[in-house]
Amino acid sequence: GRTISTDPRPSCAFWSRDDSAFWVVTGGPGNAPPDQAGTITVVDAKAGQVSKVIQPIGRDGCAVVPSHDERWLYGSSPSQFTVADAKTGEIVKRIRPSGKDAHGSMPTPDGKHILLAVRQADAVDVLDARTLERLSTIPVGSRPDLFDFSPSGRYAFISLRGKAITGDPHALTGQESGFAVLDTRTWRVVAKVRAEGENSDIHGIATRPSGFWDWYRARR
Repeated sequence: GRTISTDPRPSCAFWSRDDSAFWVVTGGPGNAPPDQAGTITVVDAKAGQVSKVIQPIGRDGCAVVPSHDERWLYGSSPSQFTVADAKTGEIVKRIRPSGKDAHGSMPTPDGKHILLAVRQADAVDVLDARTLERLSTIPVGSRPDLFDFSPSGRYAFISLRGKAITGDPHALTGQESGFAVLDTRTWRVVAKVRAEGENSDIHGIATRPSGFWDWYRARR
């Protein structure tokens, strides 16, 4: 094994398709100004060392995902959404979210849009992946967090946080733990599924390519 040093508070990581590199988002020092901390750290997987540091993406950086062609890296933090050139590390765009506490993000399967969860706004920002402008803000439910899509890309599944029982000050308490289903053609929430248990707290969410939800919606 090997330990790789990064900026303080490394969080989520994402692997490149060919496994040659992975990207890690860091939160930076907790007492730093919000716009002067947070990184996307690029790690050479074969060498086992940091090859590039993209900064700042905003203190308390919480997620990094690539565009489908891996040309761009999308980094999110509570105060901003950052787009960087994956090859050069140059930051090409910083976008202010529609409200406080932006968190997870993910490009739609067709590559046309990027969804950004804005937790304290109880909403999702829809960004144009080409112009990098915000197109709309959609209320989706209490404290949205992370995303995945149905196999066809028709539906986005958005986790909704519940009771924060870990003691983590950044884990906000939501009122309807479970997930919302967003139709990406109409940009309307078409369903919500509640988690069981008073202490439930849905964080991550993932789908598998069974196509069940597409089948279910088509037959309603």
